[in-house]
Amino acid sequence: MWSAIAHTIEITEVSTEDLRKRRDRFLQDLACLFEEIEKRFENLPEGYREKCGRSGIAADISLKVDMGKREIILNRLYKYCEMDVHLFRNLIRILQQNFPEYSLVVPSLEGFQLAEEISKHLAGAFIECLYLKGEDDERLLMGDCLKEVRLEDILDDTRQHYAETGGIEMKEATTRCGGEISMFRRGEEGDEEILWMQLRAPICPFTATAVKPSDSKKI
Repeated sequence: MWSAIAHTIEITEVSTEDLRKRRDRFLQDLACLFEEIEKRFENLPEGYREKCGRSGIAADISLKVDMGKREIILNRLYKYCEMDVHLFRNLIRILQQNFPEYSLVVPSLEGFQLAEEISKHLAGAFIECLYLKGEDDERLLMGDCLKEVRLEDILDDTRQHYAETGGIEMKEATTRCGGEISMFRRGEEGDEEILWMQLRAPICPFTATAVKPSDSKKI
């Protein structure tokens, strides 16, 4: 139905009439968002559409709603065009309306942009796993090793890392639309690149902030 949007939506444990109604409302809200993205994409200049995205794809989303575990697993979320649609903020608004008691789980978060959006729009995000690449080796941190590791600190470390080479804005300007900017953790022995992390955040309370028009260029 939406040629400009690559999407995989899975919903499990729809075992009662109430859950079926909730599922249907969620899918209807999601369809409205997809239709808005499709419309904005079609209104872009033809030449720009051809250069935009991945073979004519404006956005890519893959998520699983596990009603049994009360989890939303976000496997993939990219926006390949500079359209005036804030994809992550609108998705969180839909999830907050339909699944306020659920948790958002991002099992393989790699990019700074999405991590920053999660920190900005959701309260209480915490890291469950962290896979790091140092100068000589790679290591996985879990459990007690992550007690003192906060998402906000990693975002600050990442900003400091890029500040030494021109800043986040310069890095974003030289990265293709939809491309991910690596995150870093700063330690006594230098910066370690974060290859991926597993992140969990309660969908409520929702702490949305005002979004400037320029923010629509991000996720």
